Amino acid sequence: MRINRIKCYTPFALNTIKRSMAYRGAFFITLLSRLFTVFVIYFLWKAIYGSSVNSIIRGFSFTEMTAYITMNFLTGLITGITGSLAMNIAFDVSDGSIAIQLVRPISYRIIKFFESLGGLCGNVFFQIIPFFIIFMVIGFVKIPMSFNFVLYLFSAFLGFLCMFCFGFFFGLFSFYTTYFFGFSMAMSVIVQFFSGSLIPLTFFPEYLEKIFRLFPFASMNYTPIMIYLGKLNGKEVVYALMLQIVWILLFYLAGKLLWSSAIKRLTILGG
Repeated sequence: MRINRIKCYTPFALNTIKRSMAYRGAFFITLLSRLFTVFVIYFLWKAIYGSSVNSIIRGFSFTEMTAYITMNFLTGLITGITGSLAMNIAFDVSDGSIAIQLVRPISYRIIKFFESLGGLCGNVFFQIIPFFIIFMVIGFVKIPMSFNFVLYLFSAFLGFLCMFCFGFFFGLFSFYTTYFFGFSMAMSVIVQFFSGSLIPLTFFPEYLEKIFRLFPFASMNYTPIMIYLGKLNGKEVVYALMLQIVWILLFYLAGKLLWSSAIKRLTILGG
C-alpha cells in the first residue's frame, strides 16, 4: 500500500480516538469499573490460594496468578479492542450505512482495520500505560527487564491481528441474518472462555489444555500472557507465534472469501 493511500485511512483511526474521549465522564467511569473488576478477581484468587494447602496450583504461584490476572486485563485492552468489530459491521448492515461505504473508492476492510488501530492506540496511551504504572506501583507486576517482554508485545500485536481478522470474518455473517446481537453475545462468551480470559487453560485437564491451545482463541489472549510469564520455553514460543500467524492468515483468507459472497446478497434494512 502506497503512502498516499495510507493517508486516506488515517482519519478513520484519528476519529476513533476522538470518539473514545468525547464523553469523558463515561470514559473515566469505564476505567474505574475495569480496575474494580481486576481487584475483585484478585481477591477471589487470593481466597482460593489462602484456602489451599498448596502454594502452587496448576503450575501457578499466587504471585504468578496475580501477574496473570493483571496481564490478562492489559492484554485484553490490546487484543480485545476489535471485540466489538463484528457488531459494528452488523450495525453498518442494519442501518444501511454500509451502502455508502461500498461506493467509496476505498476498502471497507481497511477502514475497519484503521478504526481498530485507532482504538488500540487510544487504549495504549489512555489505559494500558496508566494501568501498567499503577499495577507496578502496587506490586501486581514487575518492571519488564527481559526479552520475554519484547516477545510479549509482538505476540500481543499478533493477537490483535488475529482478533481483527476473526472479528471481520465473524461480522460478515450479519449479512445473512436480520438479528445478530444474540449470535454475537454467544460468540463473545465462547471467545472469553477458550482464550483463557476467565481461567488459565492450564486449569483444565492436560489433554483439554493441549486441544484448547490449538484453537484460535488462545492465540488472541492466552499465548501472549504465557510468553510474558515465561511459561513457554524457546521452541514453545516459536511454535506459539507461528500458530498465531497461521490463524491470522486463515481468518484473513476466510474473510476475503466470505466478503466476496456476502456483498452479492446484501439486503439493506435501513438508511
